[in-house]
Amino acid sequence: MITLSDLVAHTGSTLDLTQVDTPLVFFPSWGNQQNVVVQLDNIKLLK
Repeated sequence: MITLSDLVAHTGSTLDLTQVDTPLVFFPSWGNQQNVVVQLDNIKLLK
């Protein structure tokens, strides 16, 4: 599990949680997948 506090505290992080308006975004590279399958599973957004 990766917590938001760990991401913020990570050296070099520029994550500013006050500027996040979309909690989860996944951008596959369309047209460059070469038959790769990606699964996102067991995702929880906790306050």
